[in-house]
Amino acid sequence: MSQPNDQKKNPPFRVTHFSLEILIELITESCVQKLCASKKSHIRYFHDYLKHIGASTILVEYDYTDRDFLEDYASYYIRCFFDYDRRCTRLHFFESVFEETSFNELLSGAEDLDPGFFQDSYLGFMVLKSLPKTVIGRTCLNTYPKTDGRFFPIRRKYKVNLFGLKLYLEKALAFQEQDSVVAACATSALWSAFHGAHRIFLNAIPSPVEITKAATEKFPPDSRSFPNRGLDHYMMAHAIRTVSLEPFKLSAVDPCLLKGSIYGYLKAGIPTILGYHIYGNDSVSRGYVGTHAVTVAGFSLSDEGLVPADDKQIQLKAFRMNKIYVHDDQIGPYARMCFDGESVSFHTGKSTTKRVSLSTEVLLEGDIAPTSRALPAILLIPLYHKIRIPFESVYACISGFDEYLRAMPEDIQLDLFNDLEWDIHLTTVNDLKSRFFEIRSTFTNTSLIRKTLLDRMPKYIWRATCYDGDTPLLDLLFDATDIEQGDYFLRCVDCSSELFAFLTFICANTTNIEGRYSCNLEWPILRWFREQGLKQQVNLALENA
Repeated sequence: MSQPNDQKKNPPFRVTHFSLEILIELITESCVQKLCASKKSHIRYFHDYLKHIGASTILVEYDYTDRDFLEDYASYYIRCFFDYDRRCTRLHFFESVFEETSFNELLSGAEDLDPGFFQDSYLGFMVLKSLPKTVIGRTCLNTYPKTDGRFFPIRRKYKVNLFGLKLYLEKALAFQEQDSVVAACATSALWSAFHGAHRIFLNAIPSPVEITKAATEKFPPDSRSFPNRGLDHYMMAHAIRTVSLEPFKLSAVDPCLLKGSIYGYLKAGIPTILGYHIYGNDSVSRGYVGTHAVTVAGFSLSDEGLVPADDKQIQLKAFRMNKIYVHDDQIGPYARMCFDGESVSFHTGKSTTKRVSLSTEVLLEGDIAPTSRALPAILLIPLYHKIRIPFESVYACISGFDEYLRAMPEDIQLDLFNDLEWDIHLTTVNDLKSRFFEIRSTFTNTSLIRKTLLDRMPKYIWRATCYDGDTPLLDLLFDATDIEQGDYFLRCVDCSSELFAFLTFICANTTNIEGRYSCNLEWPILRWFREQGLKQQVNLALENA
């Protein structure tokens, strides 16, 4: 086996067409153990993904220095007897077709070539490390096109300097393959999550080796930190704290809470880390494979009507979720996991438990098994420390309010109550006010929307919008920075004058409404409508006096 430094020096770059054979060739030539590289399942996944987003041309940038790998190299690989190369190769993918001569002419100052041509067709890059097996380093690619109900809120801008040509990606989230020496799957998931959270929280983005060191410094595993064999959720939580964020862990057993939390936080641009148990793809006897952690970067919503919500009356838009897209270090970026309704049975003591699972791809003995099952266990969410109110609390409050609406006698109920659907997600006050300002003319209560735009409000807000089909009826706002024992309901912004007037009248004129509902979770909402109704009655009385 020849060492990297003994190889013939490559030119600064080369341009070639995109194909599976070329991708195998480029990844193989960067790998120390070339036979292992040629059999990597990642190659097939990346080929299919890049083909789907329209890749036609690859520009190969040799002798590239990658900051993340340099940190790993300085901490571990430089001490190895084998002389691993600290330089990397970077592949750039373009949608347009061009030749090497065209790029050479651009570098030579040809005025007839517009640099914007390369930006307009730029799809992203992949860093290749000179290691024995885990060669795929920092990789940033555009997401799938926003079609068929796909949403990718966890993405940020990446700037690229290609021999002086400034390029950028607007719709990407960094991915890299698990390095089994300095990182495990949990480390790779944390690394991608820190990239995603940086856009809104401006947190530090440590390299994989720095994440592993931070995770294990106070929770030393039974074995040594390097090579690293895995992190538990306590270690992952400590790593999140080292970048000045707070880890929020919740159980992912309840599919309603799982979908609602993923939707609620992702829509705000906050990534979530999903930890799950893997079961084999034998439909008769599913054998336990192990545990895994991935970064959830996007989701898909069904447009075929409401998805049943496990006997709960309330319907959330999040319950339409039929797929999530994850950065899975064993497969690739934006790997698909499906809510297909299939359950997994497993033994707990002397009894057998059955739970809803997701279909997922998993690497088993070098091959991708597309029908493996993922049994969700936890969600771990890196949050800014002032975001204190969790999705579950707002969900419970809205559930109580929804039940209150549906429990009204049929003779006074509006037709609107039959098909209510709620969209609950976290947002910032700036994003909220900007959105309200854009659609301010659609609100019926102009004084209320004006007051909402002018009032000081907390930085982070839970927004719960009630819909009848595609028609918004009410916007309920909650202070996400309050404490759960506090009165964190802020106000309602009405979109339907009929429903707003109905609720203010009912809540103001219901006998002993406070005595009946003051201990219920929905009471702050009902009290707000009651106060609005009483104010209207007072104002009307003053006008008629």
